[in-house]
Amino acid sequence: HLRLAAHADRLAPPEPAAAALARACRLAPADPTVWFLAGTQALADGNPESACSHWRRSLDCAPAHLPAIVAAARPVAG
Repeated sequence: HLRLAAHADRLAPPEPAAAALARACRLAPADPTVWFLAGTQALADGNPESACSHWRRSLDCAPAHLPAIVAAARPVAG
């Protein structure tokens, strides 16, 4: 599902990357990378509240993406 999200624009019919990432989050609920990527996509889609929620879940799973989350969240979270 992560690969589908990465190539969502090449699918016919096209599927939003967020849809594939949502499936990946359901399939791997303890994977901090999946939640981090979902948050990054949510921010790119213009949904900072969802991005912060996904990043919070990523950090609940493990602190692996803390520096990247702080850098990405700083402009939207203050």
